[in-house]
Amino acid sequence: MEIKIFRKRIKSLSIARYILSYLISALSHLFNKSKAAEEYENILVIRTDYLGDLALSSSLLSAIPSAFPNAALTLITVDCFASIFANDPNVFTVVGVSDYINIRDAWALISRLRKSRFDLVLDLTPSWWTLLFGIVTMPFVRRYDKDKYMVGDSIRRTIVALSGHYEREYKREHDLIRALRVIKDFYDIRNVPDTYFPLPKDVDDIFHSVASRFNLESKGYFIVTPGSQWEVRRWNVNKFAQAAIEISRRYHLHIVITGVQKEAEICNQLYQLTGETSINLAGQLSMQEFLALIYHSRLLIGNDSGPAHVAAALKIPVVVIMGTADVEVFKPWGKNVRICYREVLCGPCYSGRCYMPQNICLQPVTVEEVVDAAVGLLDEPVREKNS
Repeated sequence: MEIKIFRKRIKSLSIARYILSYLISALSHLFNKSKAAEEYENILVIRTDYLGDLALSSSLLSAIPSAFPNAALTLITVDCFASIFANDPNVFTVVGVSDYINIRDAWALISRLRKSRFDLVLDLTPSWWTLLFGIVTMPFVRRYDKDKYMVGDSIRRTIVALSGHYEREYKREHDLIRALRVIKDFYDIRNVPDTYFPLPKDVDDIFHSVASRFNLESKGYFIVTPGSQWEVRRWNVNKFAQAAIEISRRYHLHIVITGVQKEAEICNQLYQLTGETSINLAGQLSMQEFLALIYHSRLLIGNDSGPAHVAAALKIPVVVIMGTADVEVFKPWGKNVRICYREVLCGPCYSGRCYMPQNICLQPVTVEEVVDAAVGLLDEPVREKNS
């Protein structure tokens, strides 16, 4: 069992990518001397992975204008998030890309980006096409990448494992701090800006439209997101139902179930278990409607997934049931966040499936723990909403 877990952790291709990314950045520094922060005029940030990661990266986006007062900021993200960040006052230009970009489209994008003459690139999601972009622009652009620090992490984690210790004994920084490190040469990262998430300008109108369709204006509601991209990170749907019903009963709130279309099955299961006290909106909302719904909710309860990070960034109270991943590295960032988790000897494992008889860091979390966490948040004074 331990051999299987160890092999799962050692991903040679990922390590090779980290090393290549590190070398490209190092060479870009060799070719391009560092300038004063005031001299940088055109900065590119690349973040093309998940919704939660983008929410955590908002802290970096907030720090860039103060670190580089004369720079225009361009953000590259996936298409479905590009329109949202077009409303971000910290970002001058947003470029949307496909989740799975092919070589032809990638080369066209690289050629287009070269014409923008960036003098600084902050790559938070090194992938094959961003590394190719780094190679092409190496002689002209100073480049920093977040995964540079993963090289040292991988080496130290391997040493910890080979020395007979558990990986949890190796402590890492929160992913938000790791992202900020790409500008540590220009910014004091001890000053950590709060996370945020840009909202549509007409967010209240969007909410009232959604609320009138589903009768959410008559009383308050809270959100439950039972899905996750990885099954190993999903808390038992029956426990979600029990916790949601108890919270609904105590506070006389609607239960609103949400998720993307591929999570429709588990959302339907939860809807069947919660009955008339719930509304199932899985796969029925646009991104703008989803944000408006979160922004006006009393609470969000869910697994370790994007909606929890977005809710935390919008200053909405959040209860997150976490497992497998390193809680101290990947938990949502914020004061109104409560984590329900079991620390175990085999974790964190970052595995796609659990080798134990049950997911021992996630499923043993009790309904009472989640309800108590929610009660503690709902009984606190009214929060300040994201401005």
